[in-house]
Amino acid sequence: MKGCKKWIRHGLFLSVLVGLAGCATTSAPPLQKMTFDQLEPFPLYVASYEIKNQTLDMLGFAPDNVEQGFIASVSQTVDDYLRHRFSAVGTNGKFLAVLKEATLTQKQIPSDNRIGAWMNVDNRDRYDLKVVVHMAVFGLENYEKRGVDVIANQMVTIPEHVTLAERETLQMQALDSLLDNLDGSIQQVLREDFRILRPY
Repeated sequence: MKGCKKWIRHGLFLSVLVGLAGCATTSAPPLQKMTFDQLEPFPLYVASYEIKNQTLDMLGFAPDNVEQGFIASVSQTVDDYLRHRFSAVGTNGKFLAVLKEATLTQKQIPSDNRIGAWMNVDNRDRYDLKVVVHMAVFGLENYEKRGVDVIANQMVTIPEHVTLAERETLQMQALDSLLDNLDGSIQQVLREDFRILRPY
């Protein structure tokens, strides 16, 4: 995903700089917000499209992912991606994308070394990211209310002894890979299942 990757590298660079500057102070560096303003949208053979976010995070029933020590909210990041990813270039029909799930779970993994495990050192943080997007098309011949769920998963394990800048780098790479997987699956559904993706 060219536009996404370009921004992520830029945002990561800023994050690393801020993290290094934060080492000289007692306050934590601010987290970077991902944007997709430069992302080239998929041109769809539909007259309109709609994006909905039905995740618990967006509805306010789940803790903010940033509070779990991750660089960004998965729900808000994917929501922003979806709202920048499509353009309607057709004359009839509608495309709908519903973000049903965007979760981040974290657990601590003990050291593989017995002494390290006994001393409770050299542990690792494991983050599991999961996204579920429901897509449907309406008002198109042979595709009335046809729906497909697209699922993307990504996992990253981070040693506890790494610096904040290194931790953010690994987290950003995991989020980048998650979006790449999601983007590829969405593109495949648009092209092969719905057949509404216009060639670039």
